[in-house]
This record gives sequence, structure tokens and C-alpha cells, in this order.
Amino acid sequence: MTPYRSETEIAAAIPAVVTHLVRQGLIGYPTETVYGLGSTVRAGAVSRLAALKGREPGKPFLLLVAGRAMLRDVGLRLTDAADRFASAFWPGPLTLVLPGGEGVLPDLLRGPEGGIAVRWTSHAGIAKLTTTLGSPITSTSANRPGEPAALDATDVATIFARAVTEGSLLVLDAGRLAASPPSTVVDCTGLAPRLRNLWPLIPAFLAVCSLYLIILKNLRKKFLFVSLLILLCAIILQLIILVPLPVRKVWPLFVLASGLSVLPAGYLRYKRLH
Repeated sequence: MTPYRSETEIAAAIPAVVTHLVRQGLIGYPTETVYGLGSTVRAGAVSRLAALKGREPGKPFLLLVAGRAMLRDVGLRLTDAADRFASAFWPGPLTLVLPGGEGVLPDLLRGPEGGIAVRWTSHAGIAKLTTTLGSPITSTSANRPGEPAALDATDVATIFARAVTEGSLLVLDAGRLAASPPSTVVDCTGLAPRLRNLWPLIPAFLAVCSLYLIILKNLRKKFLFVSLLILLCAIILQLIILVPLPVRKVWPLFVLASGLSVLPAGYLRYKRLH
């Protein structure tokens, strides 16, 4: 494994890592979320990465960039919505699915919606690596399909021990990473942006429904229709208006909207008791 923690270690490692990537080698490296596996964007290197990962066809990898100029270099386009998201949340754990890249990037990177997923990494060491390389690198979690993502370089080296021994995989050791949520993914290929991973919103949604059930249980029948209508409006508000925003910003808004949406039904309950 290659030490990749301090600025000195990163600066010393980058020339060898770049050479390894240019020769279509693969790397295991730290990100702002978990350890990832990556390669250059050449079709041959991407195919080797898919084989190592055991990735089934139709599930492309995302790209990591270190600036908007890299997007232009590979022909990717920031839509108006994507530009606003990028201005607000990049660099950071926000992945945007963008149109473009035809004839420059391999189709292996293109998803079923026709776009290519991209993130401007906030990891200083990986940003410096991509800047030195002069082009994006691919990224996928360092694990076998269906298994937890690796948080330690030692785990990466153990899982992919054969590739490490053969010299096709170079692991960059930044120590153990703190557990963190996966990157938020927003599809910007259509007329309106769409949040691709809704799982962080499910607990809050269930909490809101539970509150309504408690309130409805104690309401007279004549208020039932009004309360159900309020619930429907709250769901529409939360899942249509708020969902296009990145999850890290949606969470407090979602909870706030949930609390406000309960107030009308609570007021009806108060009027009944008084």
C-alpha cells in the first residue's frame, strides 16, 4: 500500500500513481465518504475496473473531477439546474448526472437515462491527483456487490488481494475513514432535476404519517376528510418541492415542513377539546 495521509506523503505518491493510471492500472483510494476504486476514463481501464468490481452490465461508474474545466474537457454540460446545484454544493458529496460526453467518454459510463454521473471531490488528496492527471477518474465503492463499503485501506487490500499481488491495483492508504452517508445523487438530464436516492427521507416521512395517525384517532369523523386532505398536501409539498434539493439540505427542511403540516390538524383537535 502507498501512504496517502499527509501533504508530504500525497505529494510524494502522486507521480507514481499517475504513471500507474496512465498505464491503465487501477487504484483504491479515499474519498469524502468511503474508500473507492477507480481508473482513467479510457474504455479499456473502465472495463478492467468493472471486471475487478464484479459489476453487472448497465450499472455505470461515476466520475470525480477537480473543477468545472474538466467537465468541458470531456464534453459534459451543466444544465441551468445543475449549474445552480454545482455553485451551491461543489466541491462536496453531491453527484450530478449530466448530459454530454458523446464521442469522448466511453458508453460504459453512461446510465440508462443517457447521462454520466459526476462529482467534484472535496478530498484534497484526490483533487490534487486528478488535477495532476489532467482528467477525471472513475469512482465506485471499494467492495464486492452487496457487501459493505470499505472504510479502511487494509480492508481494500484484503478484499482485492489478488489484484494487489498482481500489481494491477494500487491502494492509497489514508487510514480509517469516519462512517458517513453516501453521496446525494441528482439527475439533471431532464427538464427538471430529480433526486435519485430517497432513502434518507423515509424515516421523516414515516414519522409524519405516525403523527397524523395519532391525531386522526382522536378526531371526530367530520374532521377526517380535512385531516386526510392536509396529509395529502403535506406529502405533495415534501416529495415534490423539497425532493430536488440535496439530502443534506433537505433534511432540516423536511422536518420543518413535517412539523408545520401537522399544525392544522392539531388546531382542529384543540378546537374539539375546547
